Amino acid sequence: MMHYELKTTNSSRRGVAMLVVLFLVIGVAAIGMGILYRSDMALAGGQNYVRRVQADYLAWAGLEAARGLVLANPAAPAAALPVGLALQDGFACSISRLELIEDVAFKTYAVHCSAAHLEPDGAAGTRSALAAKIVYDPVTLKAWFVEIER
Repeated sequence: MMHYELKTTNSSRRGVAMLVVLFLVIGVAAIGMGILYRSDMALAGGQNYVRRVQADYLAWAGLEAARGLVLANPAAPAAALPVGLALQDGFACSISRLELIEDVAFKTYAVHCSAAHLEPDGAAGTRSALAAKIVYDPVTLKAWFVEIER
């Protein structure tokens, strides 16, 4: 009687183990790439927030500059109005409107100021704009803001 023995080789087991390891490596790499992508997006969001806050403060500084112009020359503050200010770190600020809108007991001026971060290609990136009314009291020589709008 002849006995036939079936020999099982380890080559098929080694192939399955190699596929399992390959899929595990692909899975770990995909998770790692996802973590890197999310951290990159979080960093970009943080940079955008910083630029937005800087633009907001710069627009507020433009309003303060307009108030200073009103205090310096209440009769014609727009005569000394700068066209625009280019600042370091790629920011630019401009006071686009400063005009007398009411002259009763107090003089009231409308002012609009905008600030933007300029990208390296020259395009405007993050922007901020503020509009307000400046009320000037000729008796006390003081000026203050009312109706500040974003």
